Amino acid sequence: EFATDLGSTVGAGVSGTIWFAGLVGGVNYVVVRATGGMLVTHGRLREAYVQTGDTVTLGEPIGQASERLYFGVRIDGRYIDPLRCMAGGTSVTRRAILVPAPSAKSASGTS
Repeated sequence: EFATDLGSTVGAGVSGTIWFAGLVGGVNYVVVRATGGMLVTHGRLREAYVQTGDTVTLGEPIGQASERLYFGVRIDGRYIDPLRCMAGGTSVTRRAILVPAPSAKSASGTS
């Protein structure tokens, strides 16, 4: 899990097809299935922007963050350390993108 700014946009950590988008125990999760048997889970989302079956590209907005983001990677059913993937240059990159939420000032259009 990673600390996030409430309301930040969460981008897909990998390109692929949305394998699952929905609630698990009352919490939003989005799982992207990439080629090669990789599943990337983005969990603890405040809101999901995608639906099961949608196609997404790396970094495309898939949801809105709560205070923490679960980010899990499975290859052929085995969990691997997501930090290892992020540093290793695989198709999962540091761009499991978190875009900062606009501040109250900028959101209202005042400076």
